Amino acid sequence: MNAFTGLSPYTAAFARLGRIRSAGITDLRYGNLLDGDWTGRDRFRPWPDLRCPLPLPEKVQCYAMAAATRKKAGGLANMLGDGLVPVDSALGRHKDPRRTLAFPRSRQWVGYGLSHFDLLNEPAVYEQIKQWLAV
Repeated sequence: MNAFTGLSPYTAAFARLGRIRSAGITDLRYGNLLDGDWTGRDRFRPWPDLRCPLPLPEKVQCYAMAAATRKKAGGLANMLGDGLVPVDSALGRHKDPRRTLAFPRSRQWVGYGLSHFDLLNEPAVYEQIKQWLAV
């Protein structure tokens, strides 16, 4: 929400409404996993990225799926992603290599021409999951 929304008594209710989202949704948005990543900070104010880098858990096979509304791979498709999540974020990629999640290429999948919610019903998604589980 815009910082100016709460300044007027006419728009203050809209500012409060925007702050109703759960702490879990805010953690997901910023990638916070540890209490120290957000404790003592206002979750609605921008902060520098102070998260503690965490690797993928050892001895656990981790997989990542992403979608892109554009039909072809490339810069704009990765940036826009599925309309909610950029492809790089969904695949655990970060500008800071310490924060990148090391999913093996064989455990990454991107569906092009799909929205975020298409991932729920798309036959290709289920086919990929079945292939991964069969290994």
